[in-house]
Amino acid sequence: MIHPSGLAVTDAHVVAGAGGGVARFPGGAAAFEVRALGSSRDLALLRLAGPWEGGVLELGSSSELALGAPVLTIGAPQ
Repeated sequence: MIHPSGLAVTDAHVVAGAGGGVARFPGGAAAFEVRALGSSRDLALLRLAGPWEGGVLELGSSSELALGAPVLTIGAPQ
């Protein structure tokens, strides 16, 4: 989850060919629609049917990282 309004990021190959579905989380599930696919980076943007009340992941920019800083990557390793 990247925004409390219900935006989420996942791998594009996971939702390719689907316009939507149901995302399952610990403690519940929520309907979603695929808003954007980026196959070259293997990323997809999803919007949940309602707002997200859990925590969100703050996205950063690689230009702001220092050498040796811990990072979490999502998508294809290319």
